[in-house]
Amino acid sequence: MRVPFITSWVTPSQKNKNQRKIPVGINATQNQIGTVIDIFSTVCELSATEIPEQYITDGFSLKTQFNGKENKKRTNEFINHFPHKHRSSYFTSFIDNDWKIIYHYQIKKGPKYELYNISNDPYETTNLATDNPVKLNEMMVKLEIELTQMEALYPEKNGTPLRLIIPQQ
Repeated sequence: MRVPFITSWVTPSQKNKNQRKIPVGINATQNQIGTVIDIFSTVCELSATEIPEQYITDGFSLKTQFNGKENKKRTNEFINHFPHKHRSSYFTSFIDNDWKIIYHYQIKKGPKYELYNISNDPYETTNLATDNPVKLNEMMVKLEIELTQMEALYPEKNGTPLRLIIPQQ
């Protein structure tokens, strides 16, 4: 999930109306989270396409971030939910600021937890799930709240949804 996103106008020009609408800062660096779901809102803003009111979008326009500024409307939370067969099957990952949890559903055996401080360990080399049960519990509770608010589907085993198992501290 840690992938650089580079943006630039091919030929910067103040005369171009699209470039005035969404300026891209020269040598600007942005560390705030941005995701693939933000592209739709960004393209709609750039093309002056109004998103119908009944159309629910999860993303934010990246306009502010393209200019190197912080988008005050967005949080630093991101959820990646794959409750189905996928290349790394049956998992949900959740980022909340400096922390990331990966929950592997109990398809064949008990659940597996991965917890990383991505600020200190951006390559996720040290799983802190066992060493930091308090943070693990906190992140699992936040993950459960997010999935409930999203009305997310869960994988099933023998017709029964596999809900999250939150370890006690």
